This record gives sequence, structure tokens and C-alpha cells, in this order.
Amino acid sequence: AYSLPIATYVLNQIAFVILGILSLVLYSHNLLNYDSHFYGHIPKLITTLALIGCLLCLFMPLAVVLFSIFPKASATLVKIAISLGNKLKLVKNPKLTNYKTMRSVCKNAKSLKNVAQKQNNLLKNLIKYAIILKMDKTGVFYGNGQYL
Repeated sequence: AYSLPIATYVLNQIAFVILGILSLVLYSHNLLNYDSHFYGHIPKLITTLALIGCLLCLFMPLAVVLFSIFPKASATLVKIAISLGNKLKLVKNPKLTNYKTMRSVCKNAKSLKNVAQKQNNLLKNLIKYAIILKMDKTGVFYGNGQYL
């Protein structure tokens, strides 16, 4: 139960990025047949920045997944970050902090491996989070400030 929010966060971010990139592709090639008045009014710079933003949204989930897949590399990175924090007087007890951090990384790795082993559940959850994200952003707005 501890690592369930991490798995949920990773799947939610991946679904968000997939929807964002899909929207950018559909808009940039006008595959939805937008009216000529609307299409083309968004500059290419904004489209490029939106793509960069989508890719940056993948950074944290990708880091969590990479920490889960490569525990030795993650242990080295954690040790470097904690030693740097100790030198900057941000970390009081580096050994204890390293132990707690690696314990958390191992729990998250176990949770993500359990989620990833069940291929059908992984795909169903990814689709579910994409639908939830889409429905969350397309609520009906009423004039009095209320959403449906």
C-alpha cells in the first residue's frame, strides 16, 4: 500500500504525456479538420514549448522507473546526493538518510515491478488514467462558476 501512490503517479504522468503528444500531433497536422480561422493561430514556438513541456513531465516518472530497474546506479546517485547534502549542512546523519532513502527506493521498485508484471492490468490502468485525465479537463462549465 505504501508504493501504490508512486505507481499511480507514474501511470498518470505517462498517460498525461501520451495525451499531450497525441494532441500536438493531431493539431500540428490539422487531422481534426479545424476551421481555418482557428488553425494556425497558435505559433510554432508555443507548439515546440508544449512538446518540451510534455517531455519534461516524463523526467520524474522516468527517474523513478530507472531507479527501480537499476538499483546499483540509483544507490550511487543517492549516495552522491546525500554526501553533497551533508557538505552543504542539509543532511544531519548521512548513513541513516542513505538507509531510509534506499529502503524507500526498494519498496517503490517492488511495487512498480508488481504493476509491470501484469501486462493486462498495466494497459487497462494506463487507459483508465488517460480517460480520467481527459474527462477531468473537459468538464461542462456553467455561467455561475460551477462545473458539472
